[in-house]
Amino acid sequence: MKHTLDGTDAFELSDQELNLVSERFEQYKCGEAKTYSWDEVQRMLEENRRREQR
Repeated sequence: MKHTLDGTDAFELSDQELNLVSERFEQYKCGEAKTYSWDEVQRMLEENRRREQR
């Protein structure tokens, strides 16, 4: 697990989640990706984790 800080809160990303973030960041740098707010990203991660726990 990788630790990431948003300035106040710490959370962990799995290697799979970190790879996805890296891929999306590369797309973003090329202007090929939709951008998300920090709140949207956190919500998507939580939804994904809930699905994986089922």
